[in-house]
Amino acid sequence: MIDTSGDARLDELDTPVDDHFSIAVLVERLDGDQEIAREVAAAFVESSQELLQQLDGAIAAGRADAVRRNAHSIKGAAANIGANALAETAAEIEDAGRDQRLELAERLVPQLHRRIEHVFAVLKDWL
Repeated sequence: MIDTSGDARLDELDTPVDDHFSIAVLVERLDGDQEIAREVAAAFVESSQELLQQLDGAIAAGRADAVRRNAHSIKGAAANIGANALAETAAEIEDAGRDQRLELAERLVPQLHRRIEHVFAVLKDWL
């Protein structure tokens, strides 16, 4: 684990987001480089907002392949920042899209929204 004691703001934000994600884990994944971690986090927020809108639209339109693709992208972005619980939910939606089970994907979307909004909130305070 990295030493975050030198940055009081980072210490305050070093609380679990959703079972697995924390700012400290993100920074550690990037060899302690807070500047790069902030860039990665900002890119995650920006890209994930669009992907989430596309996922919602794909579910509403009944486009299983688009559900699969967008959930896959969210899963990868979440895994890149260490938001494992978010990545797991996105993986479940990806599988549902692959299996043409849009009703399951639709039931999982509220959980995905809650998890992603929680990650966004923590990152917003840090960015």
